[in-house]
Amino acid sequence: GLLFASSAGGGGKAGGAFGSAASRRRSSATGGAAASPADAYSRRYKGVWLALQALTRALNGGYVNFGVFDLYGDRALRDALSGALAAALAVPLPDVLAHRKVCRAYFSLLETLCHGHVAQLAQRDGATFARLAASLEHGVKSLDASVSSAAASAADNLAAFYSRGAALPLEEAAAE
Repeated sequence: GLLFASSAGGGGKAGGAFGSAASRRRSSATGGAAASPADAYSRRYKGVWLALQALTRALNGGYVNFGVFDLYGDRALRDALSGALAAALAVPLPDVLAHRKVCRAYFSLLETLCHGHVAQLAQRDGATFARLAASLEHGVKSLDASVSSAAASAADNLAAFYSRGAALPLEEAAAE
């Protein structure tokens, strides 16, 4: 599974996506009572939120010319994007929508990926791409303006990518 650093329950040590062993022991000590949404956020999703937010800021910051990675055959960026996408998709969509910070980070990352790295998203398998498209639909319908704006921008970038790709065979046929 994916490991994320979490200050909650693990004393700053890496904990699994579902919390540390100490937090599971505390839960069983309380009789296994259902965790509150705040507990679920701090145990499960805070690490995902921080990772998505950090990657989004790094990608948007203009610190690195990302074209260099492909030029030299370096897979580091591709692996980082795959890991971030896997982390984002590991959170069920209803949980993404239920936690405001995770929701904003998720759709902000999707907007960034659809803007500057859409070709890598398009190379995903059909089920992953369909899940991303379905999540964009939910994001566009969000009442949170930052979420709906990011989702709409991401959908616009996907549509533009598709129309550019669909236009290429037409241009090649017209040139012949």
